[in-house]
Formats: sequence, structure tokens, C-alpha cells
Amino acid sequence: MKTTSWENCLPNNVVQFLSVDEVLEIHSALIGRFGGAAGVRDMGLLESALYRPQSGYYEDLVEMAAAMFESLINNHPFTDGNKRVAFSSTDNPALEWLQDIGRLQKRVRFSHGVVCFKQL
Repeated sequence: MKTTSWENCLPNNVVQFLSVDEVLEIHSALIGRFGGAAGVRDMGLLESALYRPQSGYYEDLVEMAAAMFESLINNHPFTDGNKRVAFSSTDNPALEWLQDIGRLQKRVRFSHGVVCFKQL
């Protein structure tokens, strides 16, 4: 078990974590844009995924984002769109790599601040 506190490793010792409401809005926007079944399958699993990075176990922002990304995908809190929400919620660095190899054309930022993806 790691014992190092992440608080001293982060810029300004501040991390702004997404709220449940913000992730629900991301999900709603993604379903509206790309289709799929709307709805939360298990609110407890969503809360668990969002609170995992706040446990103090992770040493930096990359580890925190990876933990939330993994939990959103593995917990399946939504009826549909779990991977889309995970990518959008963490602004995953893998997207830059995917763009470089041509799998994704670009990110599109909607007026309400939700990041979505557009394929060619």
C-alpha cells in the first residue's frame, strides 16, 4: 500500500474532481449526440468510480485519472455509453495518440463544456 500523500505532488495542492451531476450531464450529452440507451444502471457504482481517485492512494493526477477511467469502464454504471463517458470525463491522453495515428479526427467542444469526439 502506498503511503505518500498526493497533496504535496499536485499543482497548488488542488484537484477539482467531477461531481455526479457533471458526469450525468456528460453522459446525457454523449447519448444525445451519438445515440444509445439513456439512464443510470447503478448510481452506487457511478459514485464509487468518481470517488475512487479521491481515496488518497494515488500519487498524481495521471494515476487519479487512470483510476477513474478504469472504474467508469469496469463498473458499468450506465445502461450505455460507459466507455464514452470514461474517455470524456478524464480527457484521456490516449486520445492524442489516437489522433496521431488517424483513428480520431478531432475533439469537438460543445457550448456547455462537454468534450465529445467526432470520427471521419
